[in-house]
Amino acid sequence: MKVWNSYLFYVKLTCRTWVMPLLLVGNIGLILYPLYLYSHYVDNADLGGIDPASPLVGSYGIFSLILTYLFFGVYVTKLDETASIAETFGVVENSIACKTLAKSFVALSAIILSLLVLYLSYLVLYVTSDFHSLRFFLHVGIYMLLYWGLTPFVMFLIGSVLALVIRNKLIYPLILMMFVLLSPMNAAIFPYDPTKAYSIRLDRLLNFGEPNMTRSYNSFYGFALEPTHWMKSLFCMALLCLFTMFILKKRHAWFSNGFKRISFCLLLITGITFTYIISPHQTFNDDDLVIRSYYDTHRANAAEMNSPIVFSHYDIHLQPKGQLNAFVKIKAENTSNQIVQSMKVALYHELHIQQIKLDGKAVSFEQKQDFVNIHFPSRGWAPHTEKTLEFTYTGLHSNLYFANTRASYLPNYLSWLPSEDLTPAFQLVSKQRQIHRLPRLAHAQKSYDLYVNSGKEIYSNLPLKSEQHWSGTTDEGVSIISGQLTSKKLSDFTLVYPNDWESEFADTTVLHRYVKAVTAILQNHLHDQVHLPKSLYFLPNENIGDGFSGEGTWWNNTDLIFGFRYYDRNGMNYFTKENMSNFTYRLVLARTKTMNSSSYDYEFNVLFASAYAQAINAQLHLSNEEAKDDLDFLLSSVVGDDGEKLAVKRLLLQWMKQPEAYAYDTRSTFYQSWYKLTKDDTPNKWTKLKDILKEKEGTNDEHH
Repeated sequence: MKVWNSYLFYVKLTCRTWVMPLLLVGNIGLILYPLYLYSHYVDNADLGGIDPASPLVGSYGIFSLILTYLFFGVYVTKLDETASIAETFGVVENSIACKTLAKSFVALSAIILSLLVLYLSYLVLYVTSDFHSLRFFLHVGIYMLLYWGLTPFVMFLIGSVLALVIRNKLIYPLILMMFVLLSPMNAAIFPYDPTKAYSIRLDRLLNFGEPNMTRSYNSFYGFALEPTHWMKSLFCMALLCLFTMFILKKRHAWFSNGFKRISFCLLLITGITFTYIISPHQTFNDDDLVIRSYYDTHRANAAEMNSPIVFSHYDIHLQPKGQLNAFVKIKAENTSNQIVQSMKVALYHELHIQQIKLDGKAVSFEQKQDFVNIHFPSRGWAPHTEKTLEFTYTGLHSNLYFANTRASYLPNYLSWLPSEDLTPAFQLVSKQRQIHRLPRLAHAQKSYDLYVNSGKEIYSNLPLKSEQHWSGTTDEGVSIISGQLTSKKLSDFTLVYPNDWESEFADTTVLHRYVKAVTAILQNHLHDQVHLPKSLYFLPNENIGDGFSGEGTWWNNTDLIFGFRYYDRNGMNYFTKENMSNFTYRLVLARTKTMNSSSYDYEFNVLFASAYAQAINAQLHLSNEEAKDDLDFLLSSVVGDDGEKLAVKRLLLQWMKQPEAYAYDTRSTFYQSWYKLTKDDTPNKWTKLKDILKEKEGTNDEHH
């Protein structure tokens, strides 16, 4: 009752001058106005369109909240300096505790009221008949609670502690300085260089606001709600409460038993949260250029010779927590006639090996770039014998691949499992030296048993056998996909897409016909062994440092992944006949990736994909305006001028200028021959393509 009366007392004092009520209401209005304004643009192609999460992630209301509640903490604490307040509480038993709790409850009341108004307003503005994903709107509420709830309360406590320590007017410039240090604008003070490795990022450590203000919302991964952000706020709240109690204990008498119990609980919370914060974590961030910088510095080439050790069965145990924790047991055989003393395997460099065992005994190894050198005991690995390799590793920290409590993206073309295919994960390509994801598939039948200890819904190319257990045999490796996704079953395949793209998939008729038509053309006209995919994934899995269009699109026998950049969708209706033409290039390019990397020539393949995509679009009566611009861009900015490439570019331009019956004939033997060359190991494929072009009518040199 004493705390309740103290609470009412401070509410009246706070409202008396109208300063704080006006600031708090102004905060709500400052956040609500952009929410209302952007609600008219969501899913409206005529107005440009945005995704429904952008008003939250890009909201500058967080700056206002941080500054307001810093001032609020100072304001309420300064009220105690008046003689009348001291006299009023002088007769109250345990008045220090009552006053402290009451002031905190005043701040919490304002925060809770603000959250209710903002969340209900968001629901009213953004829930529609074709966009009502329960999971998405639940995460919106959690996002508001973390960044628009806990963050303001932390700022209130900081303001209160500062006001207790500093009694003069220096407190006001100090809270302005704290505002700069603790808000997302601190990135201007602590500049970040993606070419350098940082063990501690001060801007991220100190920032209590949205951690990714400079990037678009990732619909696949979702909001930045990793546990480490919650733990940081809880750690600071517990620590600030401890500071407050010790300051007040020093200045005033405090009931000893309660003080000790509360102090012990706060110390326990501080220790637990601090331990969690300093442990390794993968958090989604706006470091889009980190991978490009890494491969610009560490240029890994495929090994000259693969090992005679062949893997046959994988027993995989994954535990995505703060980061990926993996234990992989592999049955392998020495297929050679010689004793093998060491071998090299491919493993993505962000995954750090802790231990490797051979038949249960630890062996030495060195991990460098995307490869691991394993050294066997002195007796080596005898010919034609089977052994078991065990790998224990953790990691992942970039934006392209992740596996933590929030989401998982471990596609089959990434060497997230130890592999005999000694191909680096990325390579710099084209004139512009852009990052390119190299194709890396098993290309041999291997059996897999996969166990994932996760509460999330998992999508995989392996059949589900039981809860958290997938098993099967495939020559395409293993994919694991989970996140802010939902699925929709069609007659021929299943669609999997971000839950805030719900309205885009209300009518899938055009998309369904398009995928079946492109599949039929590739099968019948190029004689490609492609299958109609069982699952179609629509994933924003590319970033601004991830090379050119089509990097995230992959078409295997069972799955087709449509890859997008985070900002591609923009809330517009993508899946209409007018927009289908934009996907054709990506799909054709994806089919050129289903081969051994030794035969993969990026520039050769993107040129084919662009040319043949125009032929497919013409047959399907789709627009080719953007496809023609894409081809011009590839010819001028991507494909080099060395060797025979210059002649090929000139001859190809002439070929594409011919009548549609020639240039846009998907059955043309020219395209069939070119497609075969994309899978040819010969180093003279550019010369062969030039010769084929010269043989075609209208492209002989005598016509120039």
